[in-house]
Amino acid sequence: MASQVNPASDANKNNENFQLVQRKRGKGKQKRTAKMPQKGVQDRVDVIVDSDRHRVTKRIRDCRTELEASDFYRKLLARYQLSLVLALRDHLQVSPEHCQVYDPQFTETEKLILQEFDCTLIRRNEEGKRRCERPTLVVMPHCGKALFNNFLWANWRPQSLQQLIIIGNSFSSMLDSSSKIHPFVKEEAVQNTFTYTDIFNDLSVHWFPLENLQRVAPGTWTQPDEPVYLEDDLEIIQDSLNTL
Repeated sequence: MASQVNPASDANKNNENFQLVQRKRGKGKQKRTAKMPQKGVQDRVDVIVDSDRHRVTKRIRDCRTELEASDFYRKLLARYQLSLVLALRDHLQVSPEHCQVYDPQFTETEKLILQEFDCTLIRRNEEGKRRCERPTLVVMPHCGKALFNNFLWANWRPQSLQQLIIIGNSFSSMLDSSSKIHPFVKEEAVQNTFTYTDIFNDLSVHWFPLENLQRVAPGTWTQPDEPVYLEDDLEIIQDSLNTL
């Protein structure tokens, strides 16, 4: 934060530390006399510094304890996938309120850590059925087919699909060739050169060119029925089972 320097204020500060003796005619030059600092000031400063140091050190220890209790510390997969999200957010200059995250298995500690990293928590389990009406980068590494299916169902309209870029499991390897989405999506495989090969493996970047979305048969964009899954086939945690 910029601040203005007030010359008059600086002069007053100087006057507090020095006595200015004006020169009189007929007398020799007189010396300025400096005021000695009050005894005990340094002792009080030391107490304040020690108190702040103790407070900051305690906070660091508390944060470390919280972090070590989370999957972000104990599991390489969670740690590096979170790092990817934060790096993408900073690179793309996404504001905190627009960096929205959710996992039904986040612990209370992990939620606090995410908030410390300026992420916004989605408050309820949407089962992936989040509609996007603005340009959105969606990061869904190693998510199940049902979660992708729910997300595409919620955005099954050209004006939504064209806004999306999805980083997630390769559609071409996850979905069969008869899937409705295949004619519309473009896919570019992510070259996995990371040290740990099982963290970002089998990922692709997916997007939906407008010209592809416009070359469709009438009735293609009729809203299908909401997906329903047999309990034995569930790859997601349902809203009835978990909320934030």
